[in-house]
Amino acid sequence: MIGSRDPGKIRDGVVLGLCSVILAAGSRFELEDDRLKVGEAAMPSVCWARGVFDDGCPGCGLTRSVVAFCGFRLSESIDLHSAGFLVGTVVLVQCVYRLVCVLWKRGGGVGVWVSGASRYVMLAVLIVSLARGLGRIHN
Repeated sequence: MIGSRDPGKIRDGVVLGLCSVILAAGSRFELEDDRLKVGEAAMPSVCWARGVFDDGCPGCGLTRSVVAFCGFRLSESIDLHSAGFLVGTVVLVQCVYRLVCVLWKRGGGVGVWVSGASRYVMLAVLIVSLARGLGRIHN
Protein backbone atom coordinates (compact mmCIF):
# COMPACT_ATOMS: atom_id res chain seq x y z
CA MET A 1 0.00 0.00 0.00
CA ILE A 2 1.38 3.41 -0.94
CA GLY A 3 0.30 5.25 2.23
CA SER A 4 1.89 2.73 4.62
CA ARG A 5 4.56 3.62 7.16
CA ASP A 6 6.73 0.65 6.20
CA PRO A 7 10.40 1.82 6.42
CA GLY A 8 11.23 -0.20 3.31
CA LYS A 9 8.56 1.58 1.29
CA ILE A 10 9.72 4.95 2.59
CA ARG A 11 13.33 4.15 1.60
CA ASP A 12 12.15 2.95 -1.81
CA GLY A 13 10.21 6.18 -2.27
CA VAL A 14 13.23 8.32 -1.33
CA VAL A 15 15.55 6.42 -3.70
CA LEU A 16 12.90 6.62 -6.44
CA GLY A 17 12.67 10.38 -5.92
CA LEU A 18 16.45 10.84 -6.03
CA CYS A 19 16.83 8.72 -9.16
CA SER A 20 13.96 10.58 -10.83
CA VAL A 21 15.56 13.94 -10.00
CA ILE A 22 18.91 12.76 -11.41
CA LEU A 23 17.30 11.60 -14.66
CA ALA A 24 15.10 14.70 -15.03
CA ALA A 25 17.83 17.20 -14.12
CA GLY A 26 20.38 15.42 -16.29
CA SER A 27 18.13 15.68 -19.32
CA ARG A 28 17.89 19.48 -18.84
CA PHE A 29 21.64 20.10 -19.02
CA GLU A 30 23.45 20.87 -22.25
CA LEU A 31 27.08 20.11 -22.97
CA GLU A 32 29.09 22.96 -24.45
CA ASP A 33 32.87 23.30 -24.60
CA ASP A 34 33.55 20.76 -21.86
CA ARG A 35 31.05 22.50 -19.53
CA LEU A 36 27.52 21.76 -18.36
CA LYS A 37 24.97 24.48 -19.01
CA VAL A 38 21.33 25.10 -18.17
CA GLY A 39 20.11 27.86 -20.43
CA GLU A 40 22.79 30.55 -20.24
CA ALA A 41 24.13 29.51 -16.82
CA ALA A 42 27.27 27.35 -16.90
CA MET A 43 28.17 25.11 -13.98
CA PRO A 44 31.65 25.46 -12.51
CA SER A 45 34.11 22.61 -12.83
CA VAL A 46 33.97 20.24 -9.86
CA CYS A 47 37.24 18.42 -10.58
CA TRP A 48 39.82 19.39 -7.99
CA ALA A 49 42.60 17.71 -9.99
CA ARG A 50 41.84 19.88 -13.00
CA GLY A 51 41.86 22.97 -10.79
CA VAL A 52 45.12 22.09 -9.03
CA PHE A 53 47.15 20.29 -11.72
CA ASP A 54 45.43 21.69 -14.83
CA ASP A 55 44.78 18.09 -15.91
CA GLY A 56 41.81 15.83 -15.37
CA CYS A 57 41.52 12.91 -12.97
CA PRO A 58 40.36 9.36 -13.91
CA GLY A 59 36.77 10.38 -13.15
CA CYS A 60 36.83 13.47 -15.35
CA GLY A 61 33.96 13.37 -17.81
CA LEU A 62 31.84 11.02 -15.69
CA THR A 63 29.26 13.66 -14.79
CA ARG A 64 29.07 14.90 -18.37
CA SER A 65 28.75 11.29 -19.52
CA VAL A 66 25.81 10.64 -17.18
CA VAL A 67 24.18 13.89 -18.34
CA ALA A 68 24.56 12.76 -21.96
CA PHE A 69 23.03 9.38 -20.98
CA CYS A 70 20.06 11.15 -19.36
CA GLY A 71 19.57 13.12 -22.59
CA PHE A 72 19.56 9.84 -24.59
CA ARG A 73 22.85 10.72 -26.31
CA LEU A 74 24.33 7.28 -25.71
CA SER A 75 27.32 7.39 -28.10
CA GLU A 76 28.32 10.78 -26.69
CA SER A 77 27.97 9.34 -23.19
CA ILE A 78 30.39 6.52 -23.98
CA ASP A 79 32.82 8.93 -25.69
CA LEU A 80 32.93 11.27 -22.69
CA HIS A 81 33.63 8.50 -20.14
CA SER A 82 33.31 4.79 -20.70
CA ALA A 83 31.80 4.23 -17.23
CA GLY A 84 29.11 6.94 -17.54
CA PHE A 85 26.85 4.60 -19.48
CA LEU A 86 27.07 2.10 -16.59
CA VAL A 87 26.22 4.73 -13.97
CA GLY A 88 23.29 5.99 -16.02
CA THR A 89 22.05 2.43 -16.45
CA VAL A 90 22.21 1.82 -12.68
CA VAL A 91 20.21 4.99 -12.01
CA LEU A 92 17.61 4.00 -14.62
CA VAL A 93 17.31 0.42 -13.30
CA GLN A 94 17.04 1.67 -9.71
CA CYS A 95 14.28 4.07 -10.76
CA VAL A 96 12.22 1.31 -12.36
CA TYR A 97 12.90 -1.16 -9.54
CA ARG A 98 12.00 1.33 -6.78
CA LEU A 99 8.80 2.29 -8.61
CA VAL A 100 7.80 -1.38 -8.65
CA CYS A 101 8.68 -1.68 -4.93
CA VAL A 102 6.59 1.38 -4.03
CA LEU A 103 3.56 0.31 -6.04
CA TRP A 104 3.59 -3.42 -5.27
CA LYS A 105 4.82 -5.76 -2.61
CA ARG A 106 8.59 -5.92 -2.38
CA GLY A 107 9.94 -9.02 -4.13
CA GLY A 108 12.87 -10.73 -2.40
CA GLY A 109 14.53 -12.40 -5.38
CA VAL A 110 14.48 -9.40 -7.68
CA GLY A 111 15.56 -7.03 -4.89
CA VAL A 112 18.61 -9.12 -4.08
CA TRP A 113 19.51 -9.33 -7.76
CA VAL A 114 19.17 -5.55 -8.37
CA SER A 115 21.12 -4.74 -5.21
CA GLY A 116 23.91 -7.19 -6.07
CA ALA A 117 24.05 -6.11 -9.71
CA SER A 118 24.31 -2.45 -8.66
CA ARG A 119 27.31 -3.26 -6.49
CA TYR A 120 29.08 -5.06 -9.33
CA VAL A 121 28.33 -2.28 -11.79
CA MET A 122 29.73 0.33 -9.40
CA LEU A 123 32.85 -1.85 -8.96
CA ALA A 124 33.13 -1.95 -12.76
CA VAL A 125 32.87 1.87 -12.83
CA LEU A 126 35.75 2.09 -10.36
CA ILE A 127 37.88 -0.33 -12.39
CA VAL A 128 37.17 1.46 -15.69
CA SER A 129 37.96 4.85 -14.12
CA LEU A 130 41.22 3.59 -12.65
CA ALA A 131 42.23 1.95 -15.94
CA ARG A 132 41.42 5.17 -17.75
CA GLY A 133 43.58 7.13 -15.30
CA LEU A 134 46.47 4.70 -15.64
CA GLY A 135 46.20 5.02 -19.41
CA ARG A 136 46.50 8.79 -19.08
CA ILE A 137 49.59 8.47 -16.89
CA HIS A 138 51.20 5.98 -19.28
CA ASN A 139 50.64 8.22 -22.31
